[in-house]
Amino acid sequence: MLANLAAVDARGYAEDFATMLRSAGWKVDIKNVQVYPEGDAAPPRGLHVIIKERYPPIPTATVVLISALRKSSVEFVFQYNEAMMDEIQFEIDPK
Repeated sequence: MLANLAAVDARGYAEDFATMLRSAGWKVDIKNVQVYPEGDAAPPRGLHVIIKERYPPIPTATVVLISALRKSSVEFVFQYNEAMMDEIQFEIDPK
């Protein structure tokens, strides 16, 4: 879980997610980060859910988590990063 230092409430939001996920048996680490957009890109906004796999098979736990977020009407941007070490990451940026 990545909490963008530019978002004053990111750490608290990350802690809320972490508490819920830990109670479900997930291992969760929270890291404070500074996110710098590339080139002329706008800074990221909102919640980003980043998964490792671009193509199936996607781990069942990841599918369940994404489905739960969608059913809960949590707005997020969905992304892939095949180079990351974690199976799934949340990045919390300013609104």
